[in-house]
Amino acid sequence: MTFRKTSPEIAGTCSPEFHSVRDVLYRSLKEGRDIGAGVSFQVEGETVVDLWGGWTSVFKTRAWQQDTLTNIFSCTKGLAALCVLRLADEGRLELDVPVAQYWPAFAQNGKEGITLRHILGHRAGLPAIDPLLSFTQRLEPFHFEAHLERARPRWQPDTAHGYHALTIGWLLGRIVQIVTGKTLGRYFADEIAKPLQLDIHIGTDRAHFSRISRPVYSLALLEPHPDLLTLLAGVLRDGRNAVTLKALANPLSVGLHAITLSPTWSRIEQPAANGMATARDLAKLYGILANGGRSRDGFVLLSERLLPLCWQEQSCGPDRVLKRHTRFSHGFMLSQPDRYASFGPGTRSFGHNGLGGTLTVADPDFKVGFGYVTNCLGNYLLVDPRPRALLDAFYRCL
Repeated sequence: MTFRKTSPEIAGTCSPEFHSVRDVLYRSLKEGRDIGAGVSFQVEGETVVDLWGGWTSVFKTRAWQQDTLTNIFSCTKGLAALCVLRLADEGRLELDVPVAQYWPAFAQNGKEGITLRHILGHRAGLPAIDPLLSFTQRLEPFHFEAHLERARPRWQPDTAHGYHALTIGWLLGRIVQIVTGKTLGRYFADEIAKPLQLDIHIGTDRAHFSRISRPVYSLALLEPHPDLLTLLAGVLRDGRNAVTLKALANPLSVGLHAITLSPTWSRIEQPAANGMATARDLAKLYGILANGGRSRDGFVLLSERLLPLCWQEQSCGPDRVLKRHTRFSHGFMLSQPDRYASFGPGTRSFGHNGLGGTLTVADPDFKVGFGYVTNCLGNYLLVDPRPRALLDAFYRCL
């Protein structure tokens, strides 16, 4: 069923049994919780919801389109993990050998035994670059890779975990480039996005810049909630050298480029944070992972041997960076009972959130793929109330 634009707020397709999902998105746009957004669900490889609406910027001069791209921030980590798991599937990477076997310069200052599995589970002890970098430090990956080569782990690897907010992108990116001769973004484009015809990019060509929505900042960013208060209290306790501050904002220029969506940020490859995508294509990708790792036309994204690593728990407990309980598999976040950490009723559900509210989920138990993108930034650490409401509405209809 196709909806006409009876208002400037919503368009797309939705199977009749999922009309309540459309209603949730409509209310979010109507009431200003979203300025522009897209949501998509796949069930058993079939798209049952693909809706979008609102505006691509705070000025509301351009309506959100079917092909509007959005910065998905940390949802990019799931894409990077998928590249690494696919290379492991092909026998080109081993998860349990020292990273230094591929990257000899990495074997410094206590990092000799760190493995890819440790990095994917946020257990490597490298959540941040320690030297405070100047505002003018370049954003090119090789600059930060050199710092990571010299870095010393903040804890004994594999004894604890903490969210590697930016560093996991540079670490995985370097390893993929060593093994394949391609940057991680190029590998993703050639080996995953192109065969599956996905409008998803890590390092976006200038030809697509006009399709990218602009970040919108609202007073909702200032609204306190328990996770945010706990994070801020932890930062205050740790002082100016807090690992959280360094993990999220060192160098500060990275964050400023990200939140202003500068052309530099869109162009470079930061495989932890600067992917651009539509909700529809994220749902398609995660829908394949939720349905045995093989697309309907026979493309094997991950084999049955490697696919369980997507939901196989590697880390669970207090997160030294996010200051709350988190769960990770091999590069993906895992669902937790907390309402604003749950991905739905599926016990094997996995995916990733992104700064501001974006969320991707694969649910192998119900064979569901989900993607939600927004340009109106919120401040929840894991699952924002907006995609939470969409997930709740969907599963009530399923």
